[in-house]
Amino acid sequence: MNQEGIVQKSGLKKYTGNLTGQFKFLESKRLGVDFALMVAQTVETMAPISNNAGFTGSLIGQALQWNPTLNLRQPDGSLTILGNNGAVNPIGMSEAWDDKADINYLLGNISPYFKITNDLEYRFLFSVNKQTGIRRTQIQSWININGVKDLGQAYYGNAELLTKLFTHTLNYNKQITPSFHLGAVVGYEYQDFQYRTTDIGAQGFSTDALPYTSILQDPLQSNTFIGANVQPKSELQSLFGRVTGNLKDKYLLTATFRADGSNKFGKNNRYGYFPSFAAKWNLNEEDFLKGNSFFQQLALRVGWGLRVTRNFLPAPHRNNLC
Repeated sequence: MNQEGIVQKSGLKKYTGNLTGQFKFLESKRLGVDFALMVAQTVETMAPISNNAGFTGSLIGQALQWNPTLNLRQPDGSLTILGNNGAVNPIGMSEAWDDKADINYLLGNISPYFKITNDLEYRFLFSVNKQTGIRRTQIQSWININGVKDLGQAYYGNAELLTKLFTHTLNYNKQITPSFHLGAVVGYEYQDFQYRTTDIGAQGFSTDALPYTSILQDPLQSNTFIGANVQPKSELQSLFGRVTGNLKDKYLLTATFRADGSNKFGKNNRYGYFPSFAAKWNLNEEDFLKGNSFFQQLALRVGWGLRVTRNFLPAPHRNNLC
C-alpha cells in the first residue's frame, strides 16, 4: 500500500506478507497442526502538523499566518526567511522538517491439536507478537523558530514490544439426542508483555551537510539527552470454562466462568472471578409463531453476571503468576 498525504512530505507505505497452513497426520487424521505467520513493515512520513503548538510549530498555522502579499521564494529561487519572531515560511518549514517512523511487525502462531474422540479435542496455541519501531525527527538550523534558529534539533527513538500467549483448551461437542446438543470447553491461558524504549535528542549541530540523526554525537554533551525505559514485565493468567445446551433450537442455555489474574495488582487482590449465566428462548420456533410473516426472528434472552476479586495463590508464590 502506498498512500500519499494531502500535505507535502507526508504519506504512508505498508508492505505485508501472510502465510497460513494446515497439516493432518496419522491415518485417522486425528493429529494436526495449524499455523499462521504475518510480517509487515510500515513507513510513515509525517508533516509538522499539530493542533496545540501555535502557529510557530504547526505547518497549517504557519500557512494561515503568512502574509499573502509576500513571496514565499526570492527571484533566485531561495526561500524567504524572516528574522527572529517573524512569521515562519510554511514552504521553508516543510523543507527544514523531516519526520519518519519505521515500524516492523511479526505476528505468528502455531496450534497443534489432537482429537481424543470424535467429540473431544485438545488444542494448544502459542502465538507471538513482536513489534519494533524507530522514529527519526529533525528540524534544520536555518528556520527562524526560537530555540531552533542557528542550532537545529534532532530526535531518535526506538521502541520494542514483545507479547507471548500460551493457551490450552479441551473442547467437547456432542449431539446427545436428535433434539439436544451439548458443548463445553475448559482452558488455561498465560500471556506476558515486555516493552522498552530508548530516546536520544540533541540540539546545536555544527553542519547541515549530514542528517542530524546521523551525527547525534556532534552537539555538546550539555545539549544532548539520552533516556531509556524498560517497563516491568506484565503477566496475565486465566482459567476459563463454558457449557452450552441447545434443545430443539428453541431453548439455549449458557454458563461461563473465568478467573483472570494480573501481576499489576496487589498481592492480596490479583484475581478476578467472573461467573455468568444466560438463557435464550427462540419464540419464532414455537408452533404458535411458525408461519407468522410479521416476525422473522423473535427471541427472549436473560443474562446474569458477577465479578468477584480475591487472591487464591498461596503466599510464597504471590510475587509471580507462574
